[in-house]
Amino acid sequence: MSVIFSAPLALFVLGALSANAQPTTTTGQPTENVDQATYTVTDYNPDTDYFPEKVATDHSAFWSVEYFNSYKVVTDSFSNYTYVMYQRGTPEPVLEELNLAPTMGTSIFPVPLGTLTVDQTIPLRFLEVLGDLQNLKYAPASTYQYATSACLQKIGETSNYTLSDDAELRRAQIDSTDLHMVAQSMHPEKDTEEYFIYTDGITSDPGVLHRAEWIEYLSLPMNKEKIASDDFAIVRDNYMSYNETMASVTGDKPKVAWITTGDNYGPAPDYAIDGKKWEIVDAGYKHEYMRDANLEAIPAGRYLENNKTDFYNAIKDADLVIDESYFYGIKNSTYFMTTYNISEADAAEYKFLQATPHAVFGPEGTINENYGSDWFESAVYYADRVLLDIIQISRPDEAIVQNHTRTWFYNFATETPFIITSANCTTEF
Repeated sequence: MSVIFSAPLALFVLGALSANAQPTTTTGQPTENVDQATYTVTDYNPDTDYFPEKVATDHSAFWSVEYFNSYKVVTDSFSNYTYVMYQRGTPEPVLEELNLAPTMGTSIFPVPLGTLTVDQTIPLRFLEVLGDLQNLKYAPASTYQYATSACLQKIGETSNYTLSDDAELRRAQIDSTDLHMVAQSMHPEKDTEEYFIYTDGITSDPGVLHRAEWIEYLSLPMNKEKIASDDFAIVRDNYMSYNETMASVTGDKPKVAWITTGDNYGPAPDYAIDGKKWEIVDAGYKHEYMRDANLEAIPAGRYLENNKTDFYNAIKDADLVIDESYFYGIKNSTYFMTTYNISEADAAEYKFLQATPHAVFGPEGTINENYGSDWFESAVYYADRVLLDIIQISRPDEAIVQNHTRTWFYNFATETPFIITSANCTTEF
């Protein structure tokens, strides 16, 4: 059978999370952060707190923020960089007087900012939640090609917002926007006049809520802390509630093997042994999902040609397998049996293949027409829904998932992914 998965909520509520209402005067103590990019303080008062709506890192390990009346100091410890963001119209802080902790570099710029150049897809999904996708001015062609955001696809189809491959034109495009969100590895020679923040730490922060809380980091240059903190609170509270519910479940824990295979690009002598690897993944956040769903994870390990039998022996007792191998296409049972070289005659040796249907799943349940996977996009933020997906495929009888429609995980034997297109976006750009 086929199943249609629910598209991520952020795809359809781009306009629902509207910007904060703007004060009509600059006089007195603000009660809200001002997030209009053109807003400028005209009657600066050093005793006024211009950031009454604040965030604090309760989960993320790789960024922090410290507030002062007219500026905020943001530290990205993953990229080893500091940002001083001051309210536009207030005095620019003097770096030498701030006594900042030493980092690789410091950038200072006024906020709130508006138009954006974004070099990665992942931040754009967070920005969509913040209501900032309409402020996107430039992104690489690959972003539009593989995006699973319907509205981002629509922007790519209807607007000339592609970041050029020509170095000179690209520089001009970036300079024409207020802020450049970029991976540090893609930014070796920054323009000292450019306002930028690094985004590498989002998927490196060690935990499912650690990663999701980066929405608050991305909100800081736009003064959208309240939108970010309110939305993240929903994700966090849902996640913790689901985790608490599953912690009370008794009985045997289903065993899960989260696996991948493909070419081995490791260093010699591994690569010299064989050009292929079989792996039970060890990513901490994936094991966190399995632990919080009250599952038993098959121990991680990496296996090459000379010991691949150990891989097969390790997964034989798994009740369920999640395959995350890269594949340009739609995975099904034939793909799985062929890729892992398991014959129908040998299937009886594997517990997950004795199930009806076979208990083999992949996280590509929402894709675009070019097979871009939403697992690498909105799943980074919506940890609560990822947890429900995993509970449903491993413990489908639990009451907590009876009304849940999966977004990412689908069964190779009986289900097909939801293919999202620009037609799913109802926002006008």
